[in-house]
Amino acid sequence: MSDYDEFKKVLSDFEKELKPECEDVVLVYSTFRDIREMVESMIQSRDKRIKELENKSSPKVSQESVEKPPTDKPEKECPPGKILNPKTGRCINKPKEKTHKKRGRPKKVDKFDMTEGSEEPKLTTDKPKKECPPGKIVNPKTGRCINKPKEKTHKKRGRPKKSEPKEDYSWIGKDSDDEEDDNINPEVLKKLKRFKKETPRKYKELKKDIQKKFGLTLHFDEMDKLYIYKNGEEEDLSKEAEKFMLDSIKKPLPMSPPKQEKSMNFDEALEHIRTNGKPGSYRSFMNGIKKKFGITLKYDNHGDDYAMPDLYFMKGKKECSREEMEKVMKYVIDMAEKSKSPHVSKYHQKQYEKFMETTDKMI
Repeated sequence: MSDYDEFKKVLSDFEKELKPECEDVVLVYSTFRDIREMVESMIQSRDKRIKELENKSSPKVSQESVEKPPTDKPEKECPPGKILNPKTGRCINKPKEKTHKKRGRPKKVDKFDMTEGSEEPKLTTDKPKKECPPGKIVNPKTGRCINKPKEKTHKKRGRPKKSEPKEDYSWIGKDSDDEEDDNINPEVLKKLKRFKKETPRKYKELKKDIQKKFGLTLHFDEMDKLYIYKNGEEEDLSKEAEKFMLDSIKKPLPMSPPKQEKSMNFDEALEHIRTNGKPGSYRSFMNGIKKKFGITLKYDNHGDDYAMPDLYFMKGKKECSREEMEKVMKYVIDMAEKSKSPHVSKYHQKQYEKFMETTDKMI
């Protein structure tokens, strides 16, 4: 037994004797553990130093003279598909051979031509062309048959200009080549259909006029086919009826006479002046009436807040006469109608007067 082992035994015995006497067992254990570690590190440093000194004093021994101890262990045999791990001495699965892969997405290749003795594959160029049915072509990217695209036409931008059709009446009375409506000229039929669609009221009036003048009845069925009847039997449209129909279709619509504006009554005129003037204009207007006619317009509801107030034409403390009241009312109506008409500046009024003077001299 070495000195270090004897020292450790003595120290452990002393620790066992000391533990029951001490209250803090953990403190005793940690103290003795530190002592052991300290002594162990000191011994290790001592042994290291001794070895260094021995190496310095002893001559160098060549590596060739040092012979390895003979290993008489037989090599372990592994089953097929496994190899021996030299570190552990156990049989493990044979690892796969690593291949150096190129980074990035691989290129798509349809078919490869592998020749003997060649490592790299070669692309085959002898691919048969796919035949597509009529009206279809092969898509070069996918190799599938697709519908043949329509040829692009370069259209002009913008809205197309409207060209007014020239009216030609040379065809009136000629025989029609239309098999559907043999009883009317196709040009007249087109215009009549358009006239019926655009102005249904005017078409009804035209229908009545033709029935009165020529005794013909026009009738369109669900398929928009025209039938002409006279006394319950089908009949062709005469030249005179065609001409009358075209003239009535071409005839411009009658202009409605301009609506005459009704003159305002006194209450409307007074309300118009009160609501459409500038701020303070209504008060100045009432003061102007007082200065011009000496009459004051006064409202009185006779003490009832909810009653409609009555208007009185006062001259001093009494009501004015009927004639004076009518004069004031006419003045108010005239002023309201003037304010409705557009305002003409003084400059333009003068220019108009000069123009009228020059024209009178020339005449």
